[in-house]
Amino acid sequence: MVLDSARALEYDSLIYALGSIADVESVPGVAEHACSVATLEDVRALPTAGGPVAVVGSGATGIELAAELAESRPGTRVLLIGSEEPGAWLSPRAQAHIRRTLERLGVEIRSGAKVIEVSPAGPRLADGSLVEAAATVWTTGFRVPDLAARSGLAVDSDGRVLTDATLRSVSHPDIYAAGDAAVIAGPGGRDLRMACATALPTGKYAADAVVARMRGREPEEFRFRYVLQCLSLGRRDGVVQAVRADDAPARTVLSGRTAAWVKERIVRSAAWAARP
Repeated sequence: MVLDSARALEYDSLIYALGSIADVESVPGVAEHACSVATLEDVRALPTAGGPVAVVGSGATGIELAAELAESRPGTRVLLIGSEEPGAWLSPRAQAHIRRTLERLGVEIRSGAKVIEVSPAGPRLADGSLVEAAATVWTTGFRVPDLAARSGLAVDSDGRVLTDATLRSVSHPDIYAAGDAAVIAGPGGRDLRMACATALPTGKYAADAVVARMRGREPEEFRFRYVLQCLSLGRRDGVVQAVRADDAPARTVLSGRTAAWVKERIVRSAAWAARP
């Protein structure tokens, strides 16, 4: 392993867990004219006053951000722009609650809209129209650092490390990969999604697998199933969607203050578990 200073460090095993970064390269103008919320520094850099805010992306991050902005900044015009209905991957009941809550908070929802460019005046849609905004916040997706690909590891088309059933690189068995930067097989043949719900257990497993092999034992194959997905809708509302093992939505849905309470406890638990 070679550091930026060109100093090499020898290792017996290495865990590759670089996570993900905001994707600001796939659409023209995003890097120059849009904000992100991928890091704490990004959040601190968000504009605090003046004019409409366009949140691009109707996934979990976009939904939570739009709700938080609308609730915490009364009088600010907040627009949520996405190619799909907010929460489209969840059950119809969860989707309906998300829309009702966003509308109650005053969020303007524009679904079925594809952003092809971000200008200083706001995002431009595929139909040629401009959504005027004082600030555009980009939440449409994440990408991974290119270090693994540059280092010669076997990666997928997105640059994520390909792993075996014990999270070892398929091309470099002395390297393990966990979290967003790894391709990890899950239930039903679906790759595990980028999320803290994936990163925490895979990181723990990778560390345990390294220790097991150091002690001469072969670790059991990684086994994982999803239990739920949860979204905050401001400080006093939310959605908790029960899911099947493969992350497909099940029937049970919690909403309102109960869901907000559950989400808060989950976030606090995740933060505690991630402490060094």
